[in-house]
Amino acid sequence: MKTLSEYLELLNDRPVKFTESDVNYLPAPEGSELRCAGCRHYFRRAIDGFTTCEIFRSERTDREGVLPDWRCSFFNVDGSVFHLLDKESEEETDSEDDEHGTDHDDDESPE
Repeated sequence: MKTLSEYLELLNDRPVKFTESDVNYLPAPEGSELRCAGCRHYFRRAIDGFTTCEIFRSERTDREGVLPDWRCSFFNVDGSVFHLLDKESEEETDSEDDEHGTDHDDDESPE
């Protein structure tokens, strides 16, 4: 069994999260399905309904929770399609993949 000091050490070793401005956390347009409540990073505590996000935090969201009708640039439901990221961010990811030899072609034949 783990000890209290091991538990506290684990909590102290958590990664730093992004800020609201880092992720462009803003109200979603009315009626949009692309909002925090539908995102894989959004969590709601069953005991009290408090909401949080696994990738960003702020003093405001620490007090009030993450608003379900807001959204950020990293909204996604499957971990691979980021509907709200701007094209520049996507291109940076593609060029990083290219630098690391990641092949995006569906053709598996040798060149």
